[in-house]
Amino acid sequence: MKICLLLRSKTMARKYLYLQGVSRRREVRPLLVTWLIISLSLVVLPGISQAGDGQDLVTAAHVGDVSLVHTLLEKGADVDHQVNNGVTALLSASLKGHVEIVETLLDKGAKIDHQAKGGVTALYIASQEGHAEIVQALLAKGAKVNLQTIDGITALYIASENGHEEVVRALLTKGAKANLANKDETALYVASKNGHEGVVQALLAEGATIDFQTRDGITALYAASTKRHAGVVQVLLAEGAKVDRQTRNGDTALIAASQKGYVEIVQILLAKGAKVNLQTKDGATALYIASQEGNEVVVQALLAKGATIDIQTKDGISALYAATTKGHEGVVQFLLAKGAKIDLQSKIGITPLYIASKNGYETVVLALLDKGAKVNLQANSGITALYIASQEGHEGIVQVLLAKGAKIDIQANSGATALFIASQVGHEATVQVLLARSAKIDIQAKSGATALFIASLNGHVEIVQALLAKGANIDLHASDGATALKVAKTAQIKKMLKAATSMKHKE
Repeated sequence: MKICLLLRSKTMARKYLYLQGVSRRREVRPLLVTWLIISLSLVVLPGISQAGDGQDLVTAAHVGDVSLVHTLLEKGADVDHQVNNGVTALLSASLKGHVEIVETLLDKGAKIDHQAKGGVTALYIASQEGHAEIVQALLAKGAKVNLQTIDGITALYIASENGHEEVVRALLTKGAKANLANKDETALYVASKNGHEGVVQALLAEGATIDFQTRDGITALYAASTKRHAGVVQVLLAEGAKVDRQTRNGDTALIAASQKGYVEIVQILLAKGAKVNLQTKDGATALYIASQEGNEVVVQALLAKGATIDIQTKDGISALYAATTKGHEGVVQFLLAKGAKIDLQSKIGITPLYIASKNGYETVVLALLDKGAKVNLQANSGITALYIASQEGHEGIVQVLLAKGAKIDIQANSGATALFIASQVGHEATVQVLLARSAKIDIQAKSGATALFIASLNGHVEIVQALLAKGANIDLHASDGATALKVAKTAQIKKMLKAATSMKHKE
């Protein structure tokens, strides 16, 4: 009695493969073309005996039942019978690596270049799985070596991607085009990206274009560099890959390796003459990128090869600024020791000290100040490091800046002071520090608002209380005539202000 189950989903296919003892990830990896085959496989339980059933033939080929395949063929089964999506016995046997069955089917005249849905052939499937003996058998029978799937993928591409060197060499020997690209990549590119050194060598030996670029301008060298494949990088460079070829946004292999912190790749590229100061379209250099990512050893290597330390991006950001942004103290210290200009300002006037103060990196702030950073430099907006630290509530940094001579009452372009902004945001501890250092309490912003006004408006009870305790003027008006009492957000603050007003009148 014939009992078959058509597996129509990945889940069911996985369950079947598990029951068959197949658990290796590579045999069930979710590639579209693999699942095209696996998801349509037929599980046939013992007892198949009907003659001429092509569906049973596909199943027998898949599970590797040589005897049953011969029996079914002898009884007239259609050698090219297709199950859903065009899967044949030849494709199933090629997928599973059943060499004898493949040879039998070919001897019986199976269509060797039949393409299932998506354009998959037996040669493609065997190449994907690394079944070299089957690939050889198919090629010996005249399989078309350069057929492409609907995505433009060839047997050579998929074998190169998966690192099947023996298969790659067999395909190349039979005329596989090394430079036939899918929509965006070549076999060399994908082999380099995945670190398949032997495959890369084989492809180059057959004329693969070494500097082919994807739509984004990425080369094999760039791809290998980003994946830390040192051996592939060396092979490509030895074969003449252009070390400074840039992507669409101006990245180079050196910049990519510097970003990742792959110092061995960086050193290989530098030894081959990579230009250390090339910039991306945004003006970033390898040194900038390495500093931004905190890759100190790479920073050292780049500077040792002559990297210009103070090159700025189009936004005016230097390597020192970039390192400061993320609090990379070791890189900051090294750049400072190498003479980086400490007070370089970005296009909007921001300095490394400003950005370290904003982001709360106290040890970096101390390092910059110890090297002479100007504590009172103002950004284009008039904001200082003290102002921004107060805005962010970094109490410790506020104290450090004040100890180093920060002017406490400098006003931004808006007229706001450090005390004003801390009061607005609600950083009570910072307000207390500023008040203890005698910040002028009644300075008015351009809107006429004072620290008391803005704290009342935003409902910061403790700050209002602290300001009143220091004698804040409750009668000052904003430009629209409003007072702190008028804009007070909570009943508690209104009560406090009224009490202060009443006490003032009694005096």
